[in-house]
Amino acid sequence: GLFLSEIASLQPGLEIFGVDRSEKHLDLARRTFHRKKIARGRLINADANHLPFDDAFFETIVSINFLMCLPSLEAVRCVLTEAARVLAPGGRLIVEFRNRKNLFLRLKYGLAKYYDGTLRDNPLTLYDPPALMRVLRELGLEVTGQTYLDFFIKRYAPIIFFEAKKNV
Repeated sequence: GLFLSEIASLQPGLEIFGVDRSEKHLDLARRTFHRKKIARGRLINADANHLPFDDAFFETIVSINFLMCLPSLEAVRCVLTEAARVLAPGGRLIVEFRNRKNLFLRLKYGLAKYYDGTLRDNPLTLYDPPALMRVLRELGLEVTGQTYLDFFIKRYAPIIFFEAKKNV
């Protein structure tokens, strides 16, 4: 809800949708929307593997802080397949993920279950950038941009954003 509320604040006329399968998280987002007086946001309880939208429904899809919650690259492939289905031809997908090549992040996430009890049910999965890029290409999405969270060597940046365009 925090990310969506910021987008809605920056672009008040934009119609935005948030999807989560956790009613608890949706309630938190609803409270944030209410506090910030955001009326155009729709928050929907749904599973990312089975989105309740027609084919080619969205011009843009943004996924932030989500892929790390999936257990494997195969799970990511399933979710991105569904995202590609609801993305319009020529539409953009912006996806953020945690980089498996970052040693510090591997250590932090590997030890997280020992110092943060709230993460016990979260896999905190890291992904290899070329593998994720390959999945996007296989789904008919062309990676048109890459952004690396500030780090002195891009290849090892902890967080990477891919922007992809649906060509079909």
